[in-house]
Amino acid sequence: MENARMIIHNALENPNVVWYVQIVDGQRFGPTPTPVIKEWIGQKRISPTMLVWCEGMPEWLPAANVFPELLPTIRQSKPTQPVSAPESDETDEDDDYPDIEQNRIRLVDDKKTKFIIIAVMIVVLAALALLLLPRT
Repeated sequence: MENARMIIHNALENPNVVWYVQIVDGQRFGPTPTPVIKEWIGQKRISPTMLVWCEGMPEWLPAANVFPELLPTIRQSKPTQPVSAPESDETDEDDDYPDIEQNRIRLVDDKKTKFIIIAVMIVVLAALALLLLPRT
């Protein structure tokens, strides 16, 4: 655990370290350098529960666990569980680090998550149908 803290501390101090951000729906953005990530945090484009990762970290962590400036707002969001780090072929050292809209977007093909979302939608639609149908 102490080694992970040291990796994060060193990464935050180095403007050349690149980060990856995973948002709630599984999309991933990156690579993005530390100064841009901190700018996005200031613009509230990164929430405390979004997952972040940089090379050397053993797993993805909620942004609030990595970036102290997000700690005051952590109570507003539901904590997120860490997920495994990306494969090494996901890093591309040749990128010029354009803004998030121009970065590569990676969708995570998570069939279980998709199944749960569809199941919840079906239940909600069924409940709405029961509420809206005329009663006899």
